[in-house]
Amino acid sequence: ISNAASVTFTETAGNFDSSKYDSYIFRFYNVVPASDNVGLNWRSSANNGSSYDSGSSDYKEGGSGYTFGYIFGTGQVGSDTNETGFNGEVVLFTPHLTTYTTALAQGAYNDSSGNSQTRSLIAAQRTSAASVNAIQFLFSSGNIESGEIVMYGIKNA
Repeated sequence: ISNAASVTFTETAGNFDSSKYDSYIFRFYNVVPASDNVGLNWRSSANNGSSYDSGSSDYKEGGSGYTFGYIFGTGQVGSDTNETGFNGEVVLFTPHLTTYTTALAQGAYNDSSGNSQTRSLIAAQRTSAASVNAIQFLFSSGNIESGEIVMYGIKNA
């Protein structure tokens, strides 16, 4: 990633393939924001990325009862020289089914003061039932300065 507004994975690009995969793992390696003090989030799409659900009640974080226009929200990631960005993973379960898509996420990052922080294991859910065929990762403000996000498909058995 080099100065991108977001990173997307779509069915059209050949990333989502429900005939082969039941779930996906996304690994984040040193994903650094261009702006300091911003959260890393993700949104899903049921129309191949033509639009992404971002309404205030489109997603729910497990156990909290709170709804959001995104999932994951790391806290405030730093972008200074010695701040490594976000490292972690998101596991997306059954995105191809027309039932609720759920996810587990965890990771570690440096906050805007350079302190190490963790995002403990969280469960999140898309609140509307739809087949998810695209996902978008982005910071709450500004671009993604650098890093890598790798997608792995978990094969149907």
